[in-house]
Amino acid sequence: MPVPKDGGRSYVDCLRDKATFVSSATLFICGAAFITTFNFVSIFSLSINIENFHVYFLSYTLSVLAIRLFLGWVPDRYGKWKIASPFVFFLGLSVFMLSFVHEVKLLVLCGIIFGCAHGFVYPSIYSIIIESNPKEARAKAFAISSVSFTGGGMLGSFVFGVVAEFFGFRTMFVSIALMVFLSFLFFTRSSVLKEREI
Repeated sequence: MPVPKDGGRSYVDCLRDKATFVSSATLFICGAAFITTFNFVSIFSLSINIENFHVYFLSYTLSVLAIRLFLGWVPDRYGKWKIASPFVFFLGLSVFMLSFVHEVKLLVLCGIIFGCAHGFVYPSIYSIIIESNPKEARAKAFAISSVSFTGGGMLGSFVFGVVAEFFGFRTMFVSIALMVFLSFLFFTRSSVLKEREI
C-alpha cells in the first residue's frame, strides 16, 4: 500500500494515517517505559543496597552508542518495522528483569538490553512516522514523534511513580513491562505497517 501523497495536512490528518497512529501510540508507550525507568532505577537500586547504580547507565550508554555507531544501517537495509518490532519486546523484557534485580551483574545486563532496545526502537519508529507522511507534512510528523515519546514519559513517570509509592518498585517495573508487551502486540500485528514495508 503506497504512502498517501496529499500535502497540507494538519496534525489530526497525520494521525488519521493508520501507520502514523500505530507508531505514535507505540512510541508513547515506549517513552513512558524509557523515561520512567530512567527516573526511578537509581532510587530503586539504592533501596536494595546497590550503591554503584551508575553501572546501569554506563552499560546502557555503551550499548546504545554501539548500536547507533556500528549497526545504525540495519533498519534501513532490513526494514524499520521488522527491526523495531522484536526490540520493542526486548525493551519490555529489560524492564521486567529489573523487578528481579538483587545484584549488580543483573543490573548491568538490564542496562545492556535496555540500551540495545532503545538504540533500535527509537530511531526506527521515528523514521516510520516521518516516512508515513508526505514531504509537506514531515515537520508535523516529527513533532508528533517527539510529543509522543516525551508525553508518554511525562505521564508514565507520574502514573508509575504512584504505583511505586503504593506497591513498590518491583511491581512498578512489572506493570511497565506488561504495558510494553501489549504495545509490542499492537505494533507487530499492524497490517498497515506490514503492507507498506517501511
